[in-house]
Amino acid sequence: MSRFAANIRLLRIYKGWSQTELAAKVEVDKSLVAHWEAGRRKPTIDGALLLGKIFDTTVENLFEGNAKESTFFLATQAQNN
Repeated sequence: MSRFAANIRLLRIYKGWSQTELAAKVEVDKSLVAHWEAGRRKPTIDGALLLGKIFDTTVENLFEGNAKESTFFLATQAQNN
């Protein structure tokens, strides 16, 4: 699994969204989200930018970083502590 695939899946789960819900927010088909999470496809540039906004992180962090470093993830962890 690619880093991008793992990050998208983790962030989606932490938001409490299904693949269908994320697909609706990015305006793509649910099967495309499944392909992203399986590492078979990557989003378009516009899609990557939108994902970064949705998950309050950078595109670079989505592809190269660790999802646990995103602002959304850190804020969620702080609320749970």
